[in-house]
Amino acid sequence: TTWKGRLRFAAVQRNASESLIADWFGPEKTSEDKQEGSLHFFPTFFQTARGSTTPIKEIINPHDRISRRGTTPVNITCVPSGASGMLCVLYVGPIDDPGGDARTLPVEMVSWAKELIEFHGIGAKTLKGYGIGRVDSAMCTTSNATVSILRPLAGGAR
Repeated sequence: TTWKGRLRFAAVQRNASESLIADWFGPEKTSEDKQEGSLHFFPTFFQTARGSTTPIKEIINPHDRISRRGTTPVNITCVPSGASGMLCVLYVGPIDDPGGDARTLPVEMVSWAKELIEFHGIGAKTLKGYGIGRVDSAMCTTSNATVSILRPLAGGAR
């Protein structure tokens, strides 16, 4: 859900049309429309250079502003610095789209993901600089097993 929500945010930031966002990501939660979007996201599992897949467990303890005492500890799962992961997205929708949206989807998604990961960050505390990463490569596989390496659109990450 994090990838889906953050990529929706990136699409809005890049001024994608509302109909395109609703088609790909589904309607807003406030909408009574229960239709799913055409994009389905899979979990991302991160791996360190040494092959470890164990995330780091950290605890933060919010403090009461008046008494300055800890209230309730909050467990946070963190990805170690230098770990790599793969974002997998499945597009289930029309391929022969008259507007051409389905044909531009892979390039748009790579562009949005690159901007999201390299500029905005993913996860908690992104305003403090956490969650920033680097996109090394992008690949698209079609139903007939055609694989292509994708380059993001110009004007991607700042």
